[in-house]
Amino acid sequence: MNQPKLVHFSDKDLDGESCFILSRLAFPSREMDLRGVTPYTVNQEVQRFLDEELSREMEVVITDVSVNEEVAALIQKKVKQGHFLRLIDHHPTALPLASSYDWANVIIEDSGKKTSATSLYYSYLVDQGLLAPSDVLSDYVELVRSFDTWDWDSSGNMRANQLNLLFYMVERDVFVQDVISRLRGDGPDQDQFVFNEVESVLIYTEEKRMDEFEQKKLKQMKHVEVPLLCLIHKRRRTRPFDLGVSQPQPYNRHSSSQMHRFRSFPVASDGAARLARA
Repeated sequence: MNQPKLVHFSDKDLDGESCFILSRLAFPSREMDLRGVTPYTVNQEVQRFLDEELSREMEVVITDVSVNEEVAALIQKKVKQGHFLRLIDHHPTALPLASSYDWANVIIEDSGKKTSATSLYYSYLVDQGLLAPSDVLSDYVELVRSFDTWDWDSSGNMRANQLNLLFYMVERDVFVQDVISRLRGDGPDQDQFVFNEVESVLIYTEEKRMDEFEQKKLKQMKHVEVPLLCLIHKRRRTRPFDLGVSQPQPYNRHSSSQMHRFRSFPVASDGAARLARA
């Protein structure tokens, strides 16, 4: 008996793309249609698909993005008609869906840790007996979760940030195929996800470039005294700030794709410039 075609909608960032990777691992011989969307396009894309393409020979999964109430009502209608649709998300804005619809699985935190779409989808596939867990796969999922929730910044898990750097530096198909190969156990390390020699050089070069850029912007900071109104004591006081404005630096992965890696904002008086990496 032929399996129904899997139509999978997911965000285009590392967390969303890693959900696609899990689908490929769980259903290696199954026909699938992987559709990258954004929070700004998901409603239009899903609604058009439900209205024009959905058939009984399809199952639909939506990860790392949620839909508005209009599209949710349409999904509910299709579910009542016997179609299989499942939404898995970790963003607080999707919580109302989970309280209203059985097909929506939205979990913000699990066992004291922030979740990601990849960690939730991994747990779902494993619990359903659709994907066998492994050490290297669990480690990869944790790297994605750690980066997407910014836990890596407090835990010092630099591999999580490096994985995201690599995601934007190499061709998407190359990244996906290389990751899948290692998660299937073809790599030299079966216990954790490790970067190969070429990837390590790319990551080192990019980190060095980013550090140099940050040092350059540090030198451009201006020390100014800014008068502030204290609402508690109703009096004015002066507070020192280091201020700096940096032009976004486009990162060209393709000629048609750019990623702004830095954004700037006022810096507190400790004299240390804080540049937020996008």
